Amino acid sequence: MKTEVLQSIADMLRNDITDEQFNIDHWFQHCGSVGCAIGHAVHRNLIPGLKLDYVPFIAIDGTIEKASFLTPVMEGATIEPQRAGAGLGTFAAFHAASAALDLTLSDTVELFDSDSYLPEDFENAGFDEEDEFVVTREMAADRIEAFIAGKWPR
Repeated sequence: MKTEVLQSIADMLRNDITDEQFNIDHWFQHCGSVGCAIGHAVHRNLIPGLKLDYVPFIAIDGTIEKASFLTPVMEGATIEPQRAGAGLGTFAAFHAASAALDLTLSDTVELFDSDSYLPEDFENAGFDEEDEFVVTREMAADRIEAFIAGKWPR
């Protein structure tokens, strides 16, 4: 585990981005990309070996095209085209982040995937106007720091 890099991501979440820039469901909010913490960290060069790139995909007509959103990938890696559809680039992104942060895939998903955040995990869980659970940047930073301290997963 790259503790210093993880701490720098937590610090970035607390100090360097706004609530409007954070959406854990996307790799990089407001920059044409689809884990938000990872996208912002890569954009700020906080994760050595990781970059944002357009993942190739196989379109319905069989041609190979580039996605219209950025996804974290390892520098120098060859990304094989994926079939178009839901989750395009997600598999490659989580594997790349796992390798760059020296984490298991499971730990990476626990820290950076919105589906791993549950309202019952937080004392001050927030909900939006549609009564949907909202993961805040503070929640993500808290989880990263708890993970570093060995307190997450519980």
